[in-house]
Amino acid sequence: MFAQQANAPAFVIVERLSTTGPQSIQEQYGKVSRDIVAKFGGRYLARSQHNILLEGDGASPCCIAVLSFPSVEAAKNWFDSPENQDAAKIRRSGATFRIISVEGLS
Repeated sequence: MFAQQANAPAFVIVERLSTTGPQSIQEQYGKVSRDIVAKFGGRYLARSQHNILLEGDGASPCCIAVLSFPSVEAAKNWFDSPENQDAAKIRRSGATFRIISVEGLS
């Protein structure tokens, strides 16, 4: 296992696994989430519904977002924050997700 590095950035990958409500729910979440991500030093690097599976089995994921944070701690603080958890209720009301934090290289 690799040791966490003090100055390493973190990348958060958000994958929509299934859509259970209208697209307008995700659009509403997107408007709310931008300011919350920024509050914790994060920014969106990519958001796409046009993804191509380059290797592996199964279908290409429908919707992916990649966020960047200054550290793993900042990403965790964002995710656990009351603001994000309130916004997540909107997101979860219209879809299911997998969200992964990946430690970057310093």
